[in-house]
Amino acid sequence: MSPEALFKRYAPSLAFVETPSGHGTGILIEDGYVLTNAHVVLPYETVRITFPDRSEFQDVPVAHLDTLADLALLGPITTTLPALTLADGEDLPIGTEVYLLGYPGEVETFPEPTISKGLISRYREWDILGLTFIQTDAAAAGGQSGGILLTREGAIIGISGYTFADQKYVLVLSARDAQPLVDALRKGEVAERSPWVWVSQHKGYFTQNMEFSRAWTTVGFAIYEPVGTTVDLKFMGHMPAPEVEYLVKDPMGIYVVQNNLIADGVAAEFTIEKEGPYYLVVGAKEPTGNFAVESNVPLIRHPESQEDPLIQLGDTVYGVLDYPDDVDLYRLVLNKRDTVNIRVSSLMINPVLLIDLLDKPLPEESTIIDINSGKGLLGTDAEITFTAPERGTYALIVFDILGDVGGYALQVREPYKGAPTPTTIEPTPTPLPSSIGPVQLYTSETPPYVHIRYPANWHSSPSSPFVKALCEANPFSLCVTHPDGFVVLTVAEEDLAAYGIADLTMEEYVDLWKRLMGDKLTIVHEEYWTTKQGFKAHIVEATMNEKVVRIYRMTVLAEGKAVTVSLIVPPLVELLPGRPERFLKNELPAIRAYVFKSFVVER
Repeated sequence: MSPEALFKRYAPSLAFVETPSGHGTGILIEDGYVLTNAHVVLPYETVRITFPDRSEFQDVPVAHLDTLADLALLGPITTTLPALTLADGEDLPIGTEVYLLGYPGEVETFPEPTISKGLISRYREWDILGLTFIQTDAAAAGGQSGGILLTREGAIIGISGYTFADQKYVLVLSARDAQPLVDALRKGEVAERSPWVWVSQHKGYFTQNMEFSRAWTTVGFAIYEPVGTTVDLKFMGHMPAPEVEYLVKDPMGIYVVQNNLIADGVAAEFTIEKEGPYYLVVGAKEPTGNFAVESNVPLIRHPESQEDPLIQLGDTVYGVLDYPDDVDLYRLVLNKRDTVNIRVSSLMINPVLLIDLLDKPLPEESTIIDINSGKGLLGTDAEITFTAPERGTYALIVFDILGDVGGYALQVREPYKGAPTPTTIEPTPTPLPSSIGPVQLYTSETPPYVHIRYPANWHSSPSSPFVKALCEANPFSLCVTHPDGFVVLTVAEEDLAAYGIADLTMEEYVDLWKRLMGDKLTIVHEEYWTTKQGFKAHIVEATMNEKVVRIYRMTVLAEGKAVTVSLIVPPLVELLPGRPERFLKNELPAIRAYVFKSFVVER
């Protein structure tokens, strides 16, 4: 059959599927349904459909969704256009000539479909559902999703879904594998595997209460209001030490309000500018207290599926990120030195996998995270081979790198040949007793290895913009802060040999430092003393930036390395809540003496 004949036969039943934020392609099948990809229609409950004969259907319902296989059934609609039938084309040899029909890159109200020619390049398998995808070099662009792949004989052998424009190929779901999925959709049989909830069917409230009882929690609220509506939000209640953030996204997933911290009385205002649901998402990485959000319009809380399901080795579970920036958490109990391979795979999202201890969440820099190591069908699987450092309950956290929605599969299995190299979470250091209370040990990563001890409750989370800027702008090997932000401890290590100055004496190095600092530095007191290992140390107390910053600094030259340990008192620290004056006067001198004297070089 010629390309002209193929186009004439199949184009009339090819649907142009339009939403307020985009478009795609669909095909008319039996019983008046239109088949397309789920990612074409979400998050909208109804769509506009047109056909080449200029017939138009407004507010066509999204009848059924499979967010794991990325398929959607629209309708049914009443039309006299011929329904199309899927065929089996998986036995066709590589190099078979094929044709792709769809609506790529359309901007018209009543567009015409296009046809492009290519070859079957290869077959790819998605093992999660046992689906075959046909790869072809037929030209395609955005909007092609949901289109059809034809043979010269006129058999529909695939539903197009994924375009890789930079690599000039398209992945098309085999029609043989699509057919049973479509049959299941019509019967409503995919709900348990990849449930999708139309949150608009639930009741909204002007005040919503929240309490995050565990780490890595998010709560999503949908807002359905007409374009032009102004939405006012106000947060109320006690916010404990852990940071709680909120954001607002429009139906296209674009930030309206981004990453704002919540405190009692915090308010926000924005205007509905696009059709479709807006989303308020609140999240916390640690358990929090009770608080509430009040709005001038109803907020519909998104229902959650089973909370924190417990999984085990050998399980494959299916989940859905069902609102922007949703975070799903699974519990996995492991014994010490257990090694497992964990993989997240999806057609609709670019999954991120993060592993943390559930009972005592680790600092952010100690968690294990992966995005695309697992490759997979689309090159976006997240995969980690993990060895448990201790017995405990581990949190397997799944989210999307861009905050998108869609279904996914999570597998926990034995490591296999070729799996990623096992990694492990560093166990939480056991505090050591000392004259200043519990302390933990810092050890440098390169020789000569330097050790110091510092208070165990000091952490690396920035407590103020000054601390954040200080830690991010300098190549410190350690940067931690007092829990209330009263003082920052830093360790800087310089390889003097790399600068050709390994033979500098301590006095020469100190003189060089003073000249570099210039008039920024005002020295209050300085002295030299000898560490218990016999290293000469320079001790200085100084102020910087017109005396608004105080610094206590010890420098030691050891085997070609300059190591500087500093205690920095931020500006305006006296305005912080708590007891900064008492701390600076009574506790800091003892801490400073202990930290400096704990300096040891491993020989």
